[in-house]
Amino acid sequence: MTRGRTVHGYVQFRDGSRIPYPVPPNTFDPRYIACTQHRVACDCREAELAEDRADLNAELKSLREVFRRVLGDHPNGCMCTGCQVFRESRLHFLIDDTLPGPMEKTNV
Repeated sequence: MTRGRTVHGYVQFRDGSRIPYPVPPNTFDPRYIACTQHRVACDCREAELAEDRADLNAELKSLREVFRRVLGDHPNGCMCTGCQVFRESRLHFLIDDTLPGPMEKTNV
């Protein structure tokens, strides 16, 4: 059997040919339990990675909502504890350019 690697929903072979293969979205997928090879990019590892990414994205979304709700209307230069924590944590990647006050992207 020719070995291949998983690339964005495809298995790509050394000769450049590709076949569609959607990776398992999480560990509830039956392919996760059925995986016995445990090689690079096998179904169980892909399922764990997809689940970890989904968990991280959910946590980032939650942080973004908290910062917007709590600090979104604070003025620039505000020195309250929340604004100081936000500036020192370097979490500016969580927000976009449309927010006023300390939620604006700055060079920290």
